[in-house]
Amino acid sequence: MPVQVTQQRNGSSFTHKIDIRGMAGGMLLVSLLACVFNVIGFATSGWSVRKLSSGSYHIGLWEQCVCGSNQDYGGSASKSWFKATQAMTTIGLIFLILALLASVFYVFVHIFNKNVCLTAGIVSAALGCLFCLIGLIIFGVKEKNHNWSFAFVCISAILSLFGTILMVILFRKARD
Repeated sequence: MPVQVTQQRNGSSFTHKIDIRGMAGGMLLVSLLACVFNVIGFATSGWSVRKLSSGSYHIGLWEQCVCGSNQDYGGSASKSWFKATQAMTTIGLIFLILALLASVFYVFVHIFNKNVCLTAGIVSAALGCLFCLIGLIIFGVKEKNHNWSFAFVCISAILSLFGTILMVILFRKARD
C-alpha cells in the first residue's frame, strides 16, 4: 500500500510517494541485489583462475588455493596492488551496506527525514560504486584470467550505479 510522506524544510515542501511496488521498491531491490552480488564476489575465491600442469590456481581476495596439485604457486596476496584491491573493495562493500540501510529506512521507517535517507543513500551508493570500480580496475590491470567472483563485483557496481540513479530520481520527484 503506497505511503505519502510530506515534509517541510526551510520553506520548501517535499512529498515522498513511497510504494514498495513502485520506484521505491525498485530502489530497495537494486540496493539489496548490489549488496548480495558484492558479498558473494567479495567472499569467494573465483576472482581469477589459472590452469596449471596438474590442476588449477584459484585467486580470491581473501584466499588463494591450488587445486589438484601439491605444488606451491607464488601468489599475489602480499603485493601492494593486491592489498589496495582488498582495501577498495572492502570500503566499497561498507558503502553499499550503508546504501542498503538508507533504502530500508526510506521505505519502511517513517520517523526519519526522507530527504536525509535519500541523500545518504545517494552518497553511499555512489561511493560504493566508485570504490568497487577502483578495486576492479586495479585487479583487472594486474591480474588476467578474470573469473566469476570478479564478474559478481562488476555486476554489483553496475547495480549500485543504477540504484544511485533511482535514488536521484526519487529525490527529484519529491521536490516537484
